[in-house]
Amino acid sequence: MLLKTAVHYSGNQQADQAAKYAIIWLHGLGATNHDFLDLIPYLGLKTNHLIKLIFPQAPNRTITINNHMSMPAWYDIRGWDLNSAMVEPDFDGMKASIQQIHALIEAEIAEGILPEHILVGGFSQGGVIGLLSALTYPLALSGAFGLSCYLPTLEKFKIALPLKTPQIFMAHGIRDQTVPYFMGEAAKNYLMSAMGATMQWHSYAIEHTINLEESNALGSWINTQLR
Repeated sequence: MLLKTAVHYSGNQQADQAAKYAIIWLHGLGATNHDFLDLIPYLGLKTNHLIKLIFPQAPNRTITINNHMSMPAWYDIRGWDLNSAMVEPDFDGMKASIQQIHALIEAEIAEGILPEHILVGGFSQGGVIGLLSALTYPLALSGAFGLSCYLPTLEKFKIALPLKTPQIFMAHGIRDQTVPYFMGEAAKNYLMSAMGATMQWHSYAIEHTINLEESNALGSWINTQLR
């Protein structure tokens, strides 16, 4: 079953025009699929690319660290120390979300968009699932991006080497107290050294958010990937 999505077309493109490129962008914990719509104009995407931006909505689930409250989430967060061996990440929830994103990718391919014209990524939790979805998809995509995110133990996921989708953009706020900077940097280093990813990495003096400079950098990278 496909996730509920919000769809936006870049530039002056009309919905009845056949898109040639697709970007699947995942929101963070407790957010909605409309959270990043206002960011689109600041990406500076090329209007002649006919880009379809797809914002999936995560299902509601109970979150352990938030007193088991129900909220939109791609998987459960069971403890604050995400790198602790004492806190088992919600791998089942992650894998279920990855399957849903793979289904979205396949739906775009069925609509005529080439796999190498599809980007997947997101912010925070969405960045985790976006990166994992691209790394585990059986066909090579254009690339993947992760903003203010981290990666769990990758041995739990079937990721073929060399990477089919090696082009990755990551950015992180140095003052981030939600997903600490060292976790994003560790993910970046592992993807480059152990996985052979071609990485574009940016850091900013911000907290758990996205600023204009980061938006511009991401947009420039997207324009390079979707060529």
